[in-house]
Amino acid sequence: MLLPAGSDAVRFNRAFAAYGLHERCLRLSTLMDGNMLMASGPAATEDLYSTAGFFASLANRDTLDFHGRYASRYSVEAPALGNFGESCYEGVLLLPALIGRAGTLDVAAIGSAADTVSYEGPRGLLHLRGSHVRQRIYPARAAGLDFDVGTELTLLRKARRAMTNSAAESTDRFANG
Repeated sequence: MLLPAGSDAVRFNRAFAAYGLHERCLRLSTLMDGNMLMASGPAATEDLYSTAGFFASLANRDTLDFHGRYASRYSVEAPALGNFGESCYEGVLLLPALIGRAGTLDVAAIGSAADTVSYEGPRGLLHLRGSHVRQRIYPARAAGLDFDVGTELTLLRKARRAMTNSAAESTDRFANG
């Protein structure tokens, strides 16, 4: 599991490959975006994986619409879209949704209303629950200068639910002797 970002991630990936470590182990980085992938170069990203809610190479309606609006506004020559820029953009969408739901700029009122907020962004319709955004997560493997994005990790939700149910059953058995 890797957590460096930006130029630290780029230097790490290059050094990792230079020492041949990619031949012995996989890397997973939840902070790797397309810009860092391009800066690292294809030779430094073999067997590099990432997970995220947004990849520029994800071909679904929401992502393609976002790309289209971005290119219309800034041209096709604009810097490449990445996870971090998309996340910042979602923050800009989330703030007015929070304020609108709370009906005030009072931070305590916004916090109280947060669990009932939904907003639509580049990743589709998202909901806040338990102080977290409920979102789709995708695995991806570095493929040259882009990511080959897999299917949504829906099994984790089912597994978490099963684990929660199993833990509750174990607790009940323990409590009831």
